This record gives sequence, C-alpha cells and structure tokens, in this order.
Amino acid sequence: MPGTPPPTTDQRRAVKDVLDGPERQRLGDVYYVLSQKWWAAWRQHVAYEKSDSSSSLDLAGLSLTRTTSVEEGPGPITNEPLGVSAGSEFILREGLVERDDYVLLPEKAWDLLTRWYGRDYEFKALVVQGASSSDLTLEVFPLRFDVRIVDGDGAASGPSTSVQLSRSDKVSSARRALEDSTSSRGERRVWVKPASDESFEGEKTGAPRRFKDAFWGDSDWRLLEGDRDAMVGGVPSIHEDRECPRWGALVESRTGGEWPRDLQREKWRSHIRVGDVIDAKDSEGRWFDSRIVEVERDRVKVHYNGWSSRWDNWCDRKDEQIQPHLTHTDDWRRLKVGDALEMRGPGEKALWYKGFVKEVDGSRVLVSSHTPNVDKQWLETSSEHICKLGTHIKAERDPKPFARQYSSSARPSRSHVRGQPPARGAVGLQNLGNTCFMNSMLQCLSHTRPLTDYFLRDEEGEPFYVRQINEKNPLGSGGDLARAYAGFIRDAWSGSYSTVTPSALKRAVSGWKSQFSGYQQQDSQELMMALLDGLHEDLNEIIQKPYVEQLESKGEPDHELAKESWRRFGLRNKSVVMDHCMGQLKSHITCDKCGHESILFDPYNHISLPLPAAGARRVTCTLFKKHSSQRPLKVIVAVQAKDTVGALKQALAKVAALDGSALDLCDVWGHRVYRTFSDNFSVEHIKANDELVAFELGERERAIDVLCGRVSRYASVDRQSPYELFGRPLRIAVTSTTTCGDVRSVVKQCTKRFCDEASYVLRISTAAGTRFESDLGKDDELLPKEVATLTLEFKSEEGYDEDESDKVEEHASCLENGHRDIKLEDCFRKFAEKEQLGETEMWYCGKCKEHQRAYKKLDLWSAPEILILHLKRFQYAQNTYFVHRQKLDDRVAFPVENLDLSPHVLDPESRRSAQYDLYAVSEHSGGLGGGHYTATAKDDNTGVWYHYNDSVVSRADGVQESDPKAYVLFYKRRPGKSS
Repeated sequence: MPGTPPPTTDQRRAVKDVLDGPERQRLGDVYYVLSQKWWAAWRQHVAYEKSDSSSSLDLAGLSLTRTTSVEEGPGPITNEPLGVSAGSEFILREGLVERDDYVLLPEKAWDLLTRWYGRDYEFKALVVQGASSSDLTLEVFPLRFDVRIVDGDGAASGPSTSVQLSRSDKVSSARRALEDSTSSRGERRVWVKPASDESFEGEKTGAPRRFKDAFWGDSDWRLLEGDRDAMVGGVPSIHEDRECPRWGALVESRTGGEWPRDLQREKWRSHIRVGDVIDAKDSEGRWFDSRIVEVERDRVKVHYNGWSSRWDNWCDRKDEQIQPHLTHTDDWRRLKVGDALEMRGPGEKALWYKGFVKEVDGSRVLVSSHTPNVDKQWLETSSEHICKLGTHIKAERDPKPFARQYSSSARPSRSHVRGQPPARGAVGLQNLGNTCFMNSMLQCLSHTRPLTDYFLRDEEGEPFYVRQINEKNPLGSGGDLARAYAGFIRDAWSGSYSTVTPSALKRAVSGWKSQFSGYQQQDSQELMMALLDGLHEDLNEIIQKPYVEQLESKGEPDHELAKESWRRFGLRNKSVVMDHCMGQLKSHITCDKCGHESILFDPYNHISLPLPAAGARRVTCTLFKKHSSQRPLKVIVAVQAKDTVGALKQALAKVAALDGSALDLCDVWGHRVYRTFSDNFSVEHIKANDELVAFELGERERAIDVLCGRVSRYASVDRQSPYELFGRPLRIAVTSTTTCGDVRSVVKQCTKRFCDEASYVLRISTAAGTRFESDLGKDDELLPKEVATLTLEFKSEEGYDEDESDKVEEHASCLENGHRDIKLEDCFRKFAEKEQLGETEMWYCGKCKEHQRAYKKLDLWSAPEILILHLKRFQYAQNTYFVHRQKLDDRVAFPVENLDLSPHVLDPESRRSAQYDLYAVSEHSGGLGGGHYTATAKDDNTGVWYHYNDSVVSRADGVQESDPKAYVLFYKRRPGKSS
C-alpha cells in the first residue's frame, strides 16, 4: 500500500533525476504505461516545469480548479481507462496513442510514484529486439495467444486459453508456456498463426479490437520451432508477422506413431476417386488444377486441365506432387467480366491465344480475343478450352528468376489468404497490430493506376522497375522500399488472394523511417509522404546529382522563373512519382520590416489544406439535471475554440433551457471528476477525448462528488489497491445546513433508476474515492464541512444495473449538423491567404540581414496528373504542461466528379487541364486515441466503388460528398485533359 508522499520539491527532483539520467535503453529493460491525464495532474501538483533554482512558477495559463486537495495530490495512479476486460484478464486497450493517452516511464520512476501514491492497474512494456538485430523497441502490446489442443482427428478442440508472451522470450520457455496451458500429455509440438483483424466501422470508440477466430480454416499454420535460446520474435514462424499482437496456437501431442495433423492431411489420399479435382505438379515444377481420370489401389492417373491427354501422368497416391485442390493453385475459374485468360482457337491442332471475359451467365462465360480470326465463344467455366493466363503462353508467365525481387517475401506468404477478390486489386489487408492507418493509405496508393501499372509492367521477362532502382541514392532506402512496395502491388493485383498481409512492406517502411516501427497508431498522411518520398528516391533515374542553386526571382516573369526552376529540379530528379504526382507551388515572402520580396517555385506531391472553420468546435457534453432520477442528457453545442468555458456553459444552458451560472463543467476520467473547469478556461485547451459532464447545481455554498466503488474483480492479479471505481460520478450541491439525511435522500433520488439503496453503504472517502475514512453520519447530523467526496461501496454487483447507469437520452442537437458544410473551394482560398510567420519560424531577410516575422503567401502554379489533397483535421493546441492534438470533425463538401481547380492555378497552360475526378479517400473515424482508418476506392475497370476496412472488403455506393471521415482525397485528371 502507498505511504505518505514526500514534499513536492523532493518528488519533482527524484523523478527528474531518473528521467534525465544518462542510462540508455537495454534489452530486457522494463517500462510502465502511465495514463497521460494522471501524469499531467502530477506534474501540475509538483510544479514539474519549475526549475529547482527558481523561486516562483507562472501558472497564468492554468485556469481550472481540481477536485483533489493540494495535500493529497493527484490521488492513486488511475490506469483503468487505458484497459479493457478480456475474459478473466484486464489488458491494455489497443489503438491508444503515446503522449495523447499514455506515457512510458522507466521502472525506477514508476516505483517512486507507486510507492508515494499507489495504483490500480499495471501495464508493462519491455525493451525487445526490433525487426533487425541492431534495433531496440518498446513492446507496449505483447503477443497474445489463444491456445487450443489438437484432437485425435487433427482438428482444434475444446475451449481456448489465453497466454501472453514477449517477443523477447526464449523459444524454449515460450513453447513450454503454450504447452502447459493445455491438458495435453506426451510428446508435443506447437503450431501458430496470426489472427486476422475484424475491426469494423461504427464500433464504439475505445472498444477492444475484435479478431476473427484464428482457428478458422486449416491453412497458414506454422510450426513454432528454432534454437531453444532464440527469441520468439525472431524465429521464422513469428518474425514475418511479429507486429501482429493476436495469435492462435495449437498444441498437438502423440504417445507414439504419427502426428494427428499429419494423418489428417494425408487421409484424403485414400479416398481419391475418378473425377476428383486436385492440384498436380508437372515435370517442370509448375502446379495446375487437374483431374483424376483413372484409379488403382496404390496409384492414380492425373490429367492436367487444358493439356493434351498425352501429358497424363501416373503417380503414387502418396506422391507429394499431388495435393488437395487450391493448396498450390488459386481459384482462377471464378471469372468476372474483364478477367484475362487463355482461350483455345479452332481446329484439331488449335493454338492458344490471350483472351478476356466479355460476359458472365451463371456457370458460362463469353470469352473473346483481340487476335484476328479468333471468334468469341460461350464456354463453361470448367471447360478445358480456357486456361489460366501463362499456362501455354510463356510471355504471360511470371519470370521465375526475378520472383524474389517482386514477391512480398522470399517464399509465397503463408499469411496471404488465397481466394478471388471481388475485382482485381480489391483485396483486403491484414492488420498487423494498429496498422489500419497503413492499410487505408495502401489502398489509396494501390488504386493510383499510373503508379500501380508501373510496378506491374514487365519488359523482356523481368519487372520493368527492377532496372530503374537507384541503390546508390543516399536519400533513398537502397531500393528496399521500392522492392517491398512492388511485391505488395504484385501480390495485391495478382488475382490469387482475397487478403494480403503487407508485413514485408511494413518492415521496409520501419527500416527506412524509424517513426513507423513498433506497434503504435500513426497518421496515414504522414505514411503517404514517407512512401512517395521513398519511392521517388529509390526510383530516381539521376544517379549522379549535380549541384543546383535554388532560383530566386530577380524581377523576371513568373512563367520564366517557374519553367527554369522546374528544369533545375529535373536535373536532380526523374521518377515515376515525379512524372505523375508532382506539381509546383509559388512561394511569395515579404519582409514585414523593409518590404523586401522573395519569390520561389517549389515542387510538391500533395497539398495540405487548412479548414476555414478550424476555429470552431462542436463540443459533446453529458448533462445531469439537479436532483433528477431521469437519464442524463447528451447535448452537442457549437462554440469557437477561443471561447471560454463560461461561454460554453451558456451555450449548453440555452440548448437545455437552464441557467448557465448553475452549471459545473467537469472532465470525468477514471469514473471520478478529474477536474472542474473555471469559467475563464479556454475551450481550445479541452482535449477531443475529454469526457465532459455538466452538473446542474443551482445556488450552493459548495458541492460534493458521489462515486461508485467495489472490490476489484482483478484485485489479486494486477492491482495494488483492492478497490476500483465504476459507473458515472454524481455531483450534488450542499450548504451549511445540509444534513447527512438530506444527502442520503438526494443520492437515493439520483440513483434509484439503476441501483437499490440496500445494495450499497454510503462512506466518506478521499477525493480518489478508493480510501474510506468513515461511514456517513446519522440522518439528523450536519454534513461535516471537510467532506468533499462520498463513495457508494457496493459489496456485489447485485442491485446495480450497470447498463441502465450508462444510458443517456440524446438531445435533438446530436442529430443536427451544428454549422454549414465547408466547401473545398473555401479550403483552397484559406490555403492561399497571406499569413505572418510565427516567432518560431522567422525568415532571414537578405536585405535586412536579420530574421523577421515576414508575410508568406502560397499559390498553386501547376497541378499534376494525380492530385492528392490532405484535409488538416488534426491541429495542435498548447495546454499548460503539454501540447496535445485535436481532431476537427467539420464536414468538407468535395466534388466526386469534375473538381475544377482552374480558379486556383496560376499557370495558364496548367489551368486548361485542371479538371479532376475523385478515385480514392483515406478516412479517419473516432477520436485520437480510439480512432480507426478505412478507405474507399473506385475500381478503374468497372467503375464500382469498394470500401476497405482492413481485411474486410465490401461494395460501396460511391462516396459521400461531405463525409466527416474524409481525410486524404485522391483525384486524377479527367480523361481528355493533358498538361
């Protein structure tokens, strides 16, 4: 249990000594996850930013009052909002963002804070080896295995148990932990495979990520094997998908004889019959869908579909060259309009031609060819007159010598899910652990056809991009990123997979840009910048870059300066990214002191557009009416970010027909009132994930908080304190004449809709609510003046309806827009506004010879074929002790067809071709901490829109033209236009 904290000066100095110390991270070091809110409260309490040599601290920006006393400080460490129940365990919630939701503290600092204040839940993060042997990374989300046993028939059986392992655990101890979690006996071996993500749009923000059952299907299982002393994260069966946090495991046992799974896989051989469709390998090592045409006791005769019977082959039943259907081949006969294939020409000695599917009618397809004198034909999809492209026409085969260069791994990834996607390229992407941001952006870039067609292009039997990789460019990744991206594109557009696992690309990105390593949620737009920049440099055809001075205006016309600037840029840059995705910006800077002007023309590959209404916020608040047994009211009001809390309270009061001065506006966190905002506190400092609650109190001398507490369900496992808070807190008004009986009566009235008075004991407690000082006095006794917090102590969950406690009524404002949609035109106008540079970004004036707060104006000079627009939905707000990000959910109306950019483009030649159509959108829904990325993209061949939610692909009804989820917009120049 915690002791008495030392003076705040000693606390501050002790923790600073640890955090500012010279120690470096070492393999195996332990860090602890700590709630950002508690950390900020403690820093405020001890005046952490204060220099120990200074005499005073400026708290001018801190205009709020805390419910905890100065003496008590922030109360016990409250990590409960960071976690989620998982069966009998309480685990760290996925989707959390470091510095927004939590901070990581080394073990020594954590020990100090828990010794002083106590804690509820403890979440450890280990320093483990990264993707390469030279990298160290913090493992915030460890590997979690759902373990089942293998029965005598080789199938998964019985209930699953959960086992958590670190990627730094040794193989021997990891295997033993998985084996011992089951009742299996005898000789044992362990199979593992990653679980696929099944998070979906519309799930409650902060809800635990849901995964498909890892035991579904019998494919993709890998034996957990390797050096006993090797780390689990480095063995082949884990390493490829090491960033996926959720896994399935099968423990198989035998007491002699064969392994059950081996027997099960071979059982089908004894039941082979004439007419069975199988996979068979020919003498060249190629696999074909085939048929059994004759059967004998120990051997079978195989016919390779699409080939003459003279190639039929007898083989032993146990021969490895025959396997169950779709083991080595894909289901290419599930044909769609537009699919390419081989079709047989007329005559006995017919030749094979490249064709395509023109129509589909049930099990029949109409196939046609561009080759003269080859008639179109209606054929059954099972017909031997059609074959997979590359079967007979060698030019269409994948060139084996270069397979390693364009496959996403050295071997075909066992994590890819075989199957036919709804359209070519419309594949789902496995979530590797908080990688929805990457999956969203990869879908958008994959549907950027000029780039994708480039990576799919072959010349002279090899991928075209291979000859253009620039391994010597110091600004690139040595070609690693380009190869990995090409592998991803070729797998995604092969038509062989319904779901692709981009683990090789994730490793390449992490290896090049370290901020994308690890398992944290990231920004899809930042990943896009890294990918486009990296691909440009990896494929830059300029090997020896000449020195080129940046050109600045000396009075010449803009078009001459722009043309020369682009020519100079081209002396050092030439790539597929530059050809299709880059335009020019005009930058005009004017010194605010002497009037000196500087005009430059710079390249860009995307435009970040500010939202004109960024100063406005829609604030969601839960309103508790005074002494009411009714459900609280959820209200949404629109205010300006620069407004004060006083103005926000008046807006709430107007909507709910209340007196604004009678309201307390609070931030609820950890099931208690974390802070009460003063009227002059700025709305812009309220974080997007703060849970705002307004209590109507009326006239009062003071207020007390009423919390709900119980014995922790996880007290014996990972909690230091045996008590936990739950449910919503209440706040009631009291005066000097309020009795304990009055308080009991009000509490009973406010809680009767969800609990019985007999189910709790009303106790006087500390502000944290988990330490009880005494029972509340007799009914006729006056409420002691020092009482600030009461806790309803529940002995059990009986008599408390938690579902009813959580329910709210929604005010009509929740269904309203609150303000008009912003037009994309408005964003472009805001982008082109003249603005004065801030103190931290001053410009050096060549005439004044000093740094000045100059005026800067940006304009679009030219627009590229592929126009990428980033809506700046995330902005940074300076709080008293930290900078936090806020999300703007304003609706931006953007055209799906015929975006006319000509009013905003200065170059007359480029202006003539500045009409665009939308083809993809990267979307973000939810808040910062529990947010989720998805994508919607248009299939270029059919014009059909598809929605991409990690591994789930569904048909979409286009794109909503003012979708608040829209984050990055991808446009392409309209057909018939040229630059």
